[in-house]
Amino acid sequence: MSWQKWSPTTRFMLLISLTVIGLIVLLTTLNTQRAISSYRKEVEKQAALMLSGHSLAASEMYRTNDDSRLDLLTENLRHNAKVQAVRFYDETGAVTEVTSSPALRALGPKIIATNSIVYVWQADSLLAGCPLRDNGQIVGAISLELATTEMQEQITAVRQQGLQLAFIAIVIGVGVTWFANRQLGKELNNRQAVEQALRDSRRMLQRVLDTVPVRVFWKDRHHTYQGCNQYFAADIGVAHPREIMGKRDEALPWRDRAAYFHEIDGRLMETDTTSHAVNHYKLPNGKHAWLDTYMAPLHDDTGQVIGILGTYLDITEQRQAEESLRKTQQRYQSLFSHTTNAVFLFDFNFVFLDVNQQAADLLGYTLDELVNMPVDRIIAPGDMDDSQNQRQALLDGRPIPAYERWLICKDGQLVPVEINVSLVYDENGDPSHIQSIVHDISDRKQAEQTLRNSERRFRALIENGYDTVALVNKDGTITYTSPVTTRLLGYTVEEYVGHAIGDLVHPADKEPGSIVDKLRHPTQIEAAAYTVRVRHQDGSWRWVEAIATNMFADPSVGAMVINFRDVTARQEAEEALRQTQKLESLGIMSGGIAHDFNNLLTAMLAQSSLLQTKIAVTDPARKHVDRIVKAADRAANLTQQLLAYSGRGQFDIQPINLNQVIEDNLHLFEVAIPKNVQVVLQLTPTLPLVEGDPGQIQQVVMNLIINAAEAMNGRNGRIHIQTSYEPISSPHRVAVSYTDGLLPTHQYVALTIHDDGIGMDEQTLAKIFDPFFTTKATGRGLGLAAALGIVRSHKGGLQVFSTLGSGTTFKLYFPASVSLATNGRQPVLPSTTGMKQGTVLVIDDEEGVRESAGDILETVGWRVLTAVDGRSGIELYQAHHHAISLVLLDLSMPGLSGRETLSELQKIDASVRVILSSGYSEAEAAQSLGKLGVKGFLQKPYSLERLVAVMESI
Repeated sequence: MSWQKWSPTTRFMLLISLTVIGLIVLLTTLNTQRAISSYRKEVEKQAALMLSGHSLAASEMYRTNDDSRLDLLTENLRHNAKVQAVRFYDETGAVTEVTSSPALRALGPKIIATNSIVYVWQADSLLAGCPLRDNGQIVGAISLELATTEMQEQITAVRQQGLQLAFIAIVIGVGVTWFANRQLGKELNNRQAVEQALRDSRRMLQRVLDTVPVRVFWKDRHHTYQGCNQYFAADIGVAHPREIMGKRDEALPWRDRAAYFHEIDGRLMETDTTSHAVNHYKLPNGKHAWLDTYMAPLHDDTGQVIGILGTYLDITEQRQAEESLRKTQQRYQSLFSHTTNAVFLFDFNFVFLDVNQQAADLLGYTLDELVNMPVDRIIAPGDMDDSQNQRQALLDGRPIPAYERWLICKDGQLVPVEINVSLVYDENGDPSHIQSIVHDISDRKQAEQTLRNSERRFRALIENGYDTVALVNKDGTITYTSPVTTRLLGYTVEEYVGHAIGDLVHPADKEPGSIVDKLRHPTQIEAAAYTVRVRHQDGSWRWVEAIATNMFADPSVGAMVINFRDVTARQEAEEALRQTQKLESLGIMSGGIAHDFNNLLTAMLAQSSLLQTKIAVTDPARKHVDRIVKAADRAANLTQQLLAYSGRGQFDIQPINLNQVIEDNLHLFEVAIPKNVQVVLQLTPTLPLVEGDPGQIQQVVMNLIINAAEAMNGRNGRIHIQTSYEPISSPHRVAVSYTDGLLPTHQYVALTIHDDGIGMDEQTLAKIFDPFFTTKATGRGLGLAAALGIVRSHKGGLQVFSTLGSGTTFKLYFPASVSLATNGRQPVLPSTTGMKQGTVLVIDDEEGVRESAGDILETVGWRVLTAVDGRSGIELYQAHHHAISLVLLDLSMPGLSGRETLSELQKIDASVRVILSSGYSEAEAAQSLGKLGVKGFLQKPYSLERLVAVMESI
């Protein structure tokens, strides 16, 4: 049938079939090629797995020339049905065994050259080989010849199936390939897991070997080390166990004993026996050690000896402990027999097991008599209860400190002893018996009694003495003080002990370089005497006088011994005397200054006042003269303050009510201080009167209030003014400042002025009464000095209390008066009137005063004679006393004083009229000369009006 006769459908189907057949043929051919390629890869993988799985073992066996194990490995490989031949090569690629295969002979150099796996396909087999390495170096090669007949059979089968099975073969091939690939993946995963487990197992085995404290090593039959653990590697001085593999004893630190070790290894492998020995060796690190060694043969799976296993343990410490125990036992036995103490050993029924000779001698028994004797036989009845309690504590395992007992000797005498009891343990750590070490303390008991008697006497002296005794250690800490401390300083012994020597001492008395500062290191001082202030328990400061003696060299003392006593009363009395002398000196100085200054002012004021009378009020120069007179008056007021400080001021003394003075002048006080300062009165009613000058007391209060206000430093504050009635029946000590020593017994009215200002430190407090000392603006400073002078003149006292930051308190004491209050001013001296003008004799050592007085008196009509001193005045009066009506006499002059001059004048004429002139107060002059017939007193400085008024009153 021709092609044209076929129907289009048939032709189409035929073309489709041919096309499908062609595609099937093409796919079959491609599948065949793919199958061949896949098969080759599979075979190459199998070859690679075989080579990689055996190359490591082969490398070790090949390197060590272990022919027997190589043969065994070869046989194992040939058991595989695909393996037709196995060959080994040396490092040059030469075949190490006879072979008739040229291809295999040529394969060796190729493997060595490429340094990797090599595949060579032949018609019916595959040649595959890989290098053998040791530590990265090629030591040889291995090759396999695998049969490939199965591949040819599969190719033939594929071709015979024809086109009709091609498509099915393709489908089945695809399915089979997929399944095969999956199975192959599983096999590879399983093989990798097995290989990882094998590696983990090997690492764990090495880790176990490295962990056990025993040294482990193993060798082959040729005495070559195949492995060890880390402890053994450390002993021979290598970092890792693998560094010992392949080495022999000749290459290790004990090379000089290699032959000896080989002999032992050979004997054990030949006889298949083990050995155990303890020997003394010198280790590679130079340490001598005792080693407990165990050696045993190694066997393979067939039971053949293939090497030797060795272990050893360093038992040096154990041997040393055993030796120490042996020596301890020897020493114990020696001590037991030769100690000076009595030793008793008894069981838990408290029956003696053994005693030493000293125990027998102590109690008067023989050794045989004491052994098996109950312990209770030698214990005094009074100590039996305590013994029972201690036995129970001992059985309970509680520690028992040393204790004292009375033991009964064989003759019935009692002996005091000190006992140390303890459990004795056996080699298993279990209690075996009880040991008691007994020391005769008869001598100590007698010494203690003697010491107690001595201490009782010593304590009686220390605790009842006037002085306090303290001990100071090398660190400057008080370790002991006698109970007298409580009486002197208020502290209990427990409170005082533990302080450093300078803790309670005033800061000013322990500055660097002071005795107290040096006592911080008392060993450097042999002896010292000093006086310091120590803080009392109530916060006050007490003066103590101390003597320190270094007794560190005396072991019975070992401290600095300090004896000290309270000398506060003496110090205060001395300080009071010093203050009095100081104030008296300052008063004398200020009085002298005022006197001399008054002489100068007298000339100035008298001349200027005289000038005023000669210049008309309308004269332009008159205002300047008025200013001179005013300035002189102000200067006179200043001298009055100096006189007040010196106690020589001119006061108008009268009985006054202190409360009334304060209340009457309260408005003046409040005006004189800032608005932010408040004055608070706390006046005690029904106060006694005091003898005083109201104006001067007002001035004292004003000065103190102004000082208190300035102490606020601009802050808000209060000034408390308080009066009180305080009888003093014993000498009254003052803390800071006082007048004329201690106040006498009397009834006193006290005036207290307290502020809450900034206060003062001790340095400032010590100077506040010095003239012209001030912490404020310059040109001031007489306020407190004048106040002190006023209080002194009123026969009173003054106290000051101040702490920096806590305010200041002034407390003034005025003697209470028994007189009734009066408001009238009483004249100091009587005066006479009706004196006519005549001649006046002016006796004064100051030229300016003589000239001023002469000018004034001549101006008002008097005839004037002048004398420069008492002696010349007496001579003038002697010559002209019938013409002289009045004598103006200066109180203080060099040579003859005013009093001496007056006495001489009265000898010439008993009726001589004298007006006394002085820079001091009229009261002082009256006190000195009131009984000598003085007709009047003229206070310097004086003006023309004052001089004329006094002259006219005579």
